[in-house]
Amino acid sequence: MELAFTPCPSCKGQDAVYGIKGGMNWKFQYMWIHHPSRVVFYTMGNANKILVEYSLLERSGTNGSASQHSEIWSARDTHDVTLRYNLIRDYRSTGGIILGRARNWNIYGNIFQWTTDFGPTANNGAVGSWSSDPTYYASNIKIHNNTFVGLRSGGAGKIFPIYKSISNVAAYNNLWFNSPATSFGGGVAHNNNWFKNSNEAKIAEPSKEVGATDPFMNSAGDFRLRAATRTGASLGSPFNMDITGKLRGRDGAWDKGAYEFAR
Repeated sequence: MELAFTPCPSCKGQDAVYGIKGGMNWKFQYMWIHHPSRVVFYTMGNANKILVEYSLLERSGTNGSASQHSEIWSARDTHDVTLRYNLIRDYRSTGGIILGRARNWNIYGNIFQWTTDFGPTANNGAVGSWSSDPTYYASNIKIHNNTFVGLRSGGAGKIFPIYKSISNVAAYNNLWFNSPATSFGGGVAHNNNWFKNSNEAKIAEPSKEVGATDPFMNSAGDFRLRAATRTGASLGSPFNMDITGKLRGRDGAWDKGAYEFAR
């Protein structure tokens, strides 16, 4: 299913999925949602048990106004979420997946990509929060086996650079390529990640892997691995399946990024 908006530089407050009265057991699959003037998903009011998978979510904030905050997902009071196997592309303004009063999110197997350099924007991160309200928190957020590509400026490649309160936030087995603004906010547990041209010299991890070359079959759009990575952390279910249905670690090596290497 496609939800499309004509780019509108003068539009404001135009959201694709707008759920502000709460609810539960929502499922979004095989969607292409693109070019809202503000956000792709806007949820609040105690929204629970949401699944978003196998979808292309892109081009939030298309009016380009610095005065209008926009994200791929602006989530307040939104809990028990699985966000997996999606292409999350070309987000601007506030950031990608931005959480306030949120608990129990599993974010895995996604590709976060910029197709062009949007400059100093997305300052709250690829995944992050806000600090503008004392009630904002993010708790039990798992960010595993995602691929981050071409996030060149601003906060586009960062994980929780801005927040009021976070707890039990972890990022393991992710892969960053050509994303020189990458960093992690204090309080984020991170390890077994892979980096190339992604600020790796300033990122401290006990089991950090620094790549030597472009890791992809085709970095223009085919983000399957050309070779195995060093084995990452074995995380178990539900993180042990990639977007193509391959079981991670079956051969003894749990690869990093959204795709398990096809041995």
